[in-house]
Amino acid sequence: MVFNRIKNVGLLVWILFVSCAIQKNSITKNKCDDVLRILVEEHWEYNEEYKVVKADSFNMSFFMGNMFEKDCLSGKNKKEVKKLFGTPNKVSDNKFWYYINPTCHSVDSINCVYFYFDFDENGIYKTNGIRGWSKSN
Repeated sequence: MVFNRIKNVGLLVWILFVSCAIQKNSITKNKCDDVLRILVEEHWEYNEEYKVVKADSFNMSFFMGNMFEKDCLSGKNKKEVKKLFGTPNKVSDNKFWYYINPTCHSVDSINCVYFYFDFDENGIYKTNGIRGWSKSN
């Protein structure tokens, strides 16, 4: 009888522990979603005339991996990233490209710089960064 009570208490403690762990992950995920939403609202500025994203110091730091907010993208799929950051200028091989300079739009562009999001084969976020190209004439 005493053993059954100890066993039941142990089970209850385990259930409480698991419940708290699940709730903590949920709170962290919700906080991350809020942080990303605020980041986009305050810094992700799309110029309709030139069809480019503003490359301010905050966005540059974010895409260079210098900010913890980047970790909040972990586990997000393409649809979620697109919902946050808008429709990319280009989609290529599980990548979203968001142009920073207008020259990227030209087929024979000599210079281009863009932010990118990279996804795995299941469409889940892997990483992001800044890339580009520069060709000689």
